[in-house]
Amino acid sequence: MSEASGSGLDAISRPVLALRAFSATTMSASPTWAVLAFHVSSHHLMTIGWVPVLYAAAMAAAAVARSASGGVYDRVGLRGLVVLPPLAAVVPFPVLRRPTWSWWPAVVWGAAMGVHESTDAGGRS
Repeated sequence: MSEASGSGLDAISRPVLALRAFSATTMSASPTWAVLAFHVSSHHLMTIGWVPVLYAAAMAAAAVARSASGGVYDRVGLRGLVVLPPLAAVVPFPVLRRPTWSWWPAVVWGAAMGVHESTDAGGRS
C-alpha cells in the first residue's frame, strides 16, 4: 500500500463513522418486521391475513417519515436523527394485548425505519 492511499479508515470521514455508530446503537434495539409479525400473529392480535395490511401501513408511515425527515436533514443535517432514539424505544412495546393497539407499534416501526433510511442516505452523500 502506498503512502498516498492511506489505511482505509483514513478515507472515511469522522461524521460518517459517527453516523454508523449512532445508527448501530439506536437501531440495534429495534425489532425486525419478522419479530413484529410473529408477535402479532402468535398472540392472536389479528389474523394472519391482516399482517400484510399491517406491513403496508408500516411502509406508508416509512414513506411519510422518510419524506419529512429528508426535509429536516436539508435544514439541520445529522441533528435530524434526534427523533430516532425515542421512536426506536417505543417499538419494542407491542405487548399490549388489544388488537386495535397492535397497529401503532408497526406504524412507529415504519416511521423509525423511514427516518433512519432517509438520514442514513443523506449522511453518506
